[in-house]
Amino acid sequence: MVQLVVLYLPGEQVPQAGFAAPGLDKAIHVAVFALPAFLAVWRGRSAWWALPFAVHAPVSELVQHAWMPLRTGDPVDVVADLAGVVLGVVAAWRRRIGGSGASGV
Repeated sequence: MVQLVVLYLPGEQVPQAGFAAPGLDKAIHVAVFALPAFLAVWRGRSAWWALPFAVHAPVSELVQHAWMPLRTGDPVDVVADLAGVVLGVVAAWRRRIGGSGASGV
């Protein structure tokens, strides 16, 4: 739910105060994709559960650019979103491997 609010909140409602820190926008993008991807892969037991989030990354930026008032699509946001998906998948794999007692990678 948080991901949808962050991505689709109309531009006039996006808070400006406190978001001027360099890189904060990209960190937020990474986080809102990493957490749901992590949870989906961790609970679903397969990296395929992250695929909808990887597809949603570019789609959300296209939607913002084409239909959201005062929002623009940003290709760098897509990269941050996809980085979040990868981070979530890797974290879920590491958690599952570590949690299963295996001594693998």
